[in-house]
Amino acid sequence: MHTSAKALPCDLCGKAFPSKTSLSCHLRVHTGQKPFICETCGKGFAQKGGLDRHQSVHRPVIKSFICDVCSKAFTDKHCLQRHQVVHTGEKRFLCGICGKAFADRGGLYSHQRTHTGEKPFACQMCGRTFAHSCNLRSHERLHTPEKPFVCDVCSKSFALEETLISHQATHTVEKPFACDVCRRTFAQKGNLQSHKRTHTGERPFVCPTCGQAFSQGGTLKRHQRLHAAE
Repeated sequence: MHTSAKALPCDLCGKAFPSKTSLSCHLRVHTGQKPFICETCGKGFAQKGGLDRHQSVHRPVIKSFICDVCSKAFTDKHCLQRHQVVHTGEKRFLCGICGKAFADRGGLYSHQRTHTGEKPFACQMCGRTFAHSCNLRSHERLHTPEKPFVCDVCSKSFALEETLISHQATHTVEKPFACDVCRRTFAQKGNLQSHKRTHTGERPFVCPTCGQAFSQGGTLKRHQRLHAAE
């Protein structure tokens, strides 16, 4: 008899987790507990990973490995070596499924998950999984007050870099994202992607109640209110 990989449910919200450790981490979402304290500034974190990332702000960053082509500096030899292929153009790691080439083995491994659907990086707070560790790190900030990306115009801070980039467009009339069909320009990439659906007819937002599809998420939400009122 097979048991579910997510066998431990949260008594407060019903979400299930594969281990006692991940369930304990998740419970801090409900309790607000922050047991991991920075010894330097006293700031508390719900997860040890959040504390570890935060502590780097108190440490000086030493970049002693210098690229002899462009003089860009790196913290270790491996980062420098990965960077140097930018100048050589060498891509010797090939995907056995689609033939796409990559400059380093890590890039190939990350790409291969687009074929396999593998998402090995799991958030211990909510159980959501990701294909790439960088996406997990960005997501984990949503569970903490950590907002390391700061707008240099108004000093507003954000948990995600892409949110900062979208925000910065509000300070300028610049519209760098152009539609390749009608050449209309947009300040934010997300707005361009929404606009493109007017050309393609794509309707990715599907109502789970009746199956009707919509091109915009906002239109789906308005539609769902009709079911809620029934």
